[in-house]
Amino acid sequence: MTSADPAGTCNPSSIVAPTFEATDNCLASAVSVTPTTAGPTGPACARTQTWTANYTDACTNAAVPVSVTYTWVEDVVIP
Repeated sequence: MTSADPAGTCNPSSIVAPTFEATDNCLASAVSVTPTTAGPTGPACARTQTWTANYTDACTNAAVPVSVTYTWVEDVVIP
């Protein structure tokens, strides 16, 4: 998995989704796994977004789902 978590950043210009890969003893190489997400949630001062990756191999063996949550602040109001 690779991540560009903004980790509390104020007003990030973009939120880059993490990438996930799965490996298996029967695969010649790792495969990319597309995560699911419901999009950003929460109030402006505590925005979050969670991505969850699931993978099932050709023999119907399901991997344990993996989730990553980013948290950041959207604050465009002057004090």
